[in-house]
Parts: sequence; structure tokens; C-alpha cells
Amino acid sequence: MNCKYLVASALQEELNEFISLGDEHIQLPTSEIGQLKTNHAGKIIKVATFSSNKMGMPYNGAKLMQITNDLNPKFILFIGTCAGIREEHKIGDVLIPDRVFSYESGKFEKGVFKPDFYSCETSGLLRTHAELLLHKIKDSIDYKVYTDGDFASGSAVINDPEKREEIIKRSPRKLYGIEMESYSVACLDKILRDDNNFLVIKGISDPAKNKDQAEASGGKEIAKQHAADFAMEFIKYLEDISANEEGQENKIEIGFRASKTDNPETTYPLKILINVQNNFSKEIVLESVSLKTFDSVKLHPRSKRFKKPLFLIRKKITYNKEKIVTSEEHVYQDKILLQANESVISCWIPIDENSLTESELQKMIDDHKVGGWSCQYFFLDNRKKNFEFEISI
Repeated sequence: MNCKYLVASALQEELNEFISLGDEHIQLPTSEIGQLKTNHAGKIIKVATFSSNKMGMPYNGAKLMQITNDLNPKFILFIGTCAGIREEHKIGDVLIPDRVFSYESGKFEKGVFKPDFYSCETSGLLRTHAELLLHKIKDSIDYKVYTDGDFASGSAVINDPEKREEIIKRSPRKLYGIEMESYSVACLDKILRDDNNFLVIKGISDPAKNKDQAEASGGKEIAKQHAADFAMEFIKYLEDISANEEGQENKIEIGFRASKTDNPETTYPLKILINVQNNFSKEIVLESVSLKTFDSVKLHPRSKRFKKPLFLIRKKITYNKEKIVTSEEHVYQDKILLQANESVISCWIPIDENSLTESELQKMIDDHKVGGWSCQYFFLDNRKKNFEFEISI
């Protein structure tokens, strides 16, 4: 039995919030698996549902391994609640972690615990789509969604300030949430499946302290509802943008030019500016994989992050009481989502002009060659197409 979507949770009450958003739900005979049907844009979407109805990593990992083997789902969404540890994150906000790890994994040596921080990644492609969905619906939802932090999983419910601080101190700086299951689920997905289409979507129910107070004020109910709501919106979004581009030839158009300035205040006087156009009829995720320049062409020595062309996603934006402030700190990534017929706004690499003699620099310009840029693009179903080409200026 194969299915496209599997939505799973540790507790049945968490899954029930998701089920309540559908049009029809049936429990399959002699099975722990259910099937949810919901009508969206004139189409019936079918979603497999499962809850182990037990907390903790061992049981959830074992049961979901069995379910994953039986159903072979294309996408797995693990929903529920978690504790949040950042002041800027509020009860009911939704966390979609980048990496998940066990804060109990490591060793004690001479009375000191040394964590190993071995982690598993959730799907970067699905997180990209979650961010795009959030951009579309942020004005219509009353909670925030964060996609760039880490989750720590452990064997116990944390409702203790001292234990909370201990976990924070022994965890990576990007820790956003604490819970009990996601690490084992991420591990089984990594072991069982070649492609990674797994995502954790959890609402913040409490701050890992004063739990009773948070639950008394409705924190757990709000967290369950918001996680389920975003999961349902996400599935509908995936259906809307799902691509079927089998057999199409490469429709990525590339253009390059050199930009040189004599301004002494410019950090990178010589740049190769790259334009990328998506000519497919569907959106794609474009990934910059690697760059190999010819021997005579060197990257700028101060360019530590530009080992390959990166895409400018946005400028860093901050807010004060009266206005929006855009700083000069740019956010660059090696992946960018391009809509049909959309172009990359900014992509470039800095060249060290001092590594070239005048004749070599002129030859580089005359020959229209810098090196080889390896890229890949993805459709939503995670089929990859690799293509390589020489950078011409």
C-alpha cells in the first residue's frame, strides 16, 4: 500500500486536531492507520493518519518504522506540541526545525557530560516550501512560524527550570524547541528512505517550566490547533504546486557578465554577476552545488562564504516602534525557489583581480571563461536534474 501523505503524532489528541480539519475520516479495519479525506480546489486529497498514542522516542520510532514500511509515504509530517525556549517565541507559535538531536546522547567523563550533537536533518526542500507558504498566508493566521532552529529530543517531559537550563547549555546555539520524539522519527526516515521528505511541525505549548500554568491558560490546546492548522495548509499548498515535469528538457537559462569598479571603498572590485531564469512552467528549487575556477582565476581572499555562487534571498530587516529598518547585512543561501518564468534577483562571485596580470585579466574577459559551476534543480517530488556549464562573462 502506497500513499502520498502521512501525518503522524505521538498522542491521539494531537492527531485529532488535524483530523477535525478534514471532511471525512475513516479508521482502516484491524489497523492503527486512518485515512482523512478533504476537498480542496475541487479535488479530494487523501492523507494517511497515525498516532502511537505514546510519548517518547523508542515506541514512536519503532511504530513509525512499521507504518513507513507498510505505506511508503512520499511525505511525512510529524505534528504535535513542544516546549519553546526562546523569549521571542510565544505560546501557540509553530516551530519547524532544521535539525533534530538527542540531548541525552554523549558520554560522561570524569564527572562531566560531553554531548555528541549527532543530528538528523529534516527536509530542506520542504522547509523552503513551508517558508513560501508562510509568506502567502501570514496575514491570515494569528501565530508565527519559525523554520531555522533545532530541536532537542529526550526521554522525559521537562517542567523544571534547572533541567531546562542544563539542556540549553549542552545544546547548539540554534536550539528552539524541546520534546520527546522527533529525533527517533528523523533517524528512521534517514535510514529507511533515500530521499528526505520528512518535516516536523509542532506548536509551542509551554516554556519547559511552569507547565501547569501554561496548560491552565490553554497553551496546549492552542499549540495543537496551530500545528494541525499549518500542517493542513501545507498539504493543500503542496497539492497546488505539485509539479509533473517528467521528460522535459532543461529549461534553465543562464547569463553572466563582469562588473569591475575602481572605487577603493568597494570590498570586491571585480565580480561575476550571474542571472538565472526559470523557463519551466512550474516552480523549481535551484541549488548551487560547487564551483571550480580555471587555474589562472582565483576567488577574492576575503570571500570566505563565496566558495560557490550564492543567491541573495533578502536583506536583514529589523523593526522599531515607528518604521521598518533595512540593514546592509544580506542573507545568502545556496538554494532559491524560483516561480515559473522568474529570475534570480542577485547571484555573484568575487574574483581576486590581483591574482591576475593585466594580460590574464584581459584574456579572461576576451575568452569569456572563468570556470565550471555545477548546479541542480528540484521539482517538488524531489527528482533531481544535474547540469553543469562554464561561466561566461
